[in-house]
Amino acid sequence: MRFLLALPLLALFLVATPAHAATATASFVKTADWGSGFEGRVTVTNTTSTSMNGWNVQFDVPAGFSIPSAWDAVMSRSGQRYTFTNPSWAPTLAPGAAATFGFTGNPGNFPGITGCTLNGAACGDGEPTPGVPGRPGSASATATGTSIALS
Repeated sequence: MRFLLALPLLALFLVATPAHAATATASFVKTADWGSGFEGRVTVTNTTSTSMNGWNVQFDVPAGFSIPSAWDAVMSRSGQRYTFTNPSWAPTLAPGAAATFGFTGNPGNFPGITGCTLNGAACGDGEPTPGVPGRPGSASATATGTSIALS
């Protein structure tokens, strides 16, 4: 009987509680690192139901690292903080669409970005994008008897 009384209260709570609104996200990946330099890419995804009129991605790079060139975005810098905005030829981002920009930096062994924001909000899912180490190394497998070890 108590369970039946609780159901209407639970339903009222679920209806009255707003859902987590979808937001646009930005994600970073280091695509190459050759020791004396690196290449990175950021993908901005519009996960909302309306067009985004422009985007602005900002993040920090560690002291001693710099980004001298970028493509598919307009880049500016203030200290170790970099700002990338949409290029003039791509002023809007449709619902569900994504835009990717890239950049090269130096030196190599880049640990990743910190403090990432997209249009002033955290880059994705309410959390800043952590320093991303890039792609993993190559995989290997060793077979012995009836087992296989992957690394």
